[in-house]
Amino acid sequence: MEWEETKRDSEVLRKVKERVFNNITASYKPGDTIYILMDGSTAEGLVEDWFNHGYECDMRLRKSEKNPGKVVMITTDMMWASRVIRWHKYLKVTFKSNS
Repeated sequence: MEWEETKRDSEVLRKVKERVFNNITASYKPGDTIYILMDGSTAEGLVEDWFNHGYECDMRLRKSEKNPGKVVMITTDMMWASRVIRWHKYLKVTFKSNS
């Protein structure tokens, strides 16, 4: 029974992540800034992933001003953002149009 619950939970999580990604890509324009809010431990894993695989992307990390103890990853690279959304835990994803 535990395995079925875990499988169901992971399927729900996959669908939620897919919906978030689709919502962003629907209105994203090249050059827009994407902000991904995450815990510090998730940011640490993200940096480790980035470093170990040698990804070429623009990525900045900063402490969140509105959410103490959280980190914001900032990028304009949609491919990198989609990887982060699919493979790492996050709390919120937003973006700002630069046009």
